Amino acid sequence: MSESELLLTFVLRTTFQQYSIMDQIPDNVLQAFGEILSESLRDSDQVAIPSFGTFAAVKIDEHIDKDPESGERMLVPPSITVMFTPALKLVKQIKEGRTSHE
Repeated sequence: MSESELLLTFVLRTTFQQYSIMDQIPDNVLQAFGEILSESLRDSDQVAIPSFGTFAAVKIDEHIDKDPESGERMLVPPSITVMFTPALKLVKQIKEGRTSHE
């Protein structure tokens, strides 16, 4: 999903377009973002947010793992998980912010 598709879907899904920039942002904005993100990832799309990062659905194949308590080996079924890769700009801003507060 491209940035423009994300923004268009976001605006259409919320009542955000009814508010001026100075008004309070509606309560359902984050809920709508979560729904849009879920739907995109369900379709195996990546969602990239410039200067923030990329969300992607990743399939993990079945594999053999060891139970940490019993030591028993078991077959773990395949699954899908969400991975987030932060943008370099975000990482840099976080690092700069941490060093300036220390």
